[in-house]
Amino acid sequence: MIRIAITGPESTGKTTLAKELSRHFNCKWVPEYARDFLQNTAGFYTYADLDIIAQNQIENWQKHSNDFLCFYDTEMLVMKVWSAFKYSKVSPLIATALQQQKIDLFLLCKPDIEWEKDDLREHPEKRAELYEIYHNELISSNARYRVIEGQKEERTQLAIKQVTHFLEHLAAGDV
Repeated sequence: MIRIAITGPESTGKTTLAKELSRHFNCKWVPEYARDFLQNTAGFYTYADLDIIAQNQIENWQKHSNDFLCFYDTEMLVMKVWSAFKYSKVSPLIATALQQQKIDLFLLCKPDIEWEKDDLREHPEKRAELYEIYHNELISSNARYRVIEGQKEERTQLAIKQVTHFLEHLAAGDV
């Protein structure tokens, strides 16, 4: 199984990109569970709820464990950054899940598209700061990642190019 995660701050096109990539590569994508959770709670959540969200996200991934290629519209780095940023701490469950997740390629979405207002989003003024946190986390963990930037169509085409390049190198044994 090849797992490609779309990551980065809020309102950077992660869901749109996951959908477009799954359509282009004719495969599945796993939505962000947090959105469903927060819609059911009118956006209210606690520190403890992050573990519930993380556990459900993992369970949703497991439903696709036999797929050859799958795109994840979030992953445990998002949970770690979210928890640390909002609560200044990260639960053992999320920390362990982050260490255990197996992501073959991260696509880090740069916050260079316009913020889309959404009652579930919290930090329009902090996207650049959050992006740097994600970027530094990916570097420090030696993760394989590519930065995705540009406006919507441009970023979709860049992501397709990066994924294609990765898959070609994977097939050739270069990864």
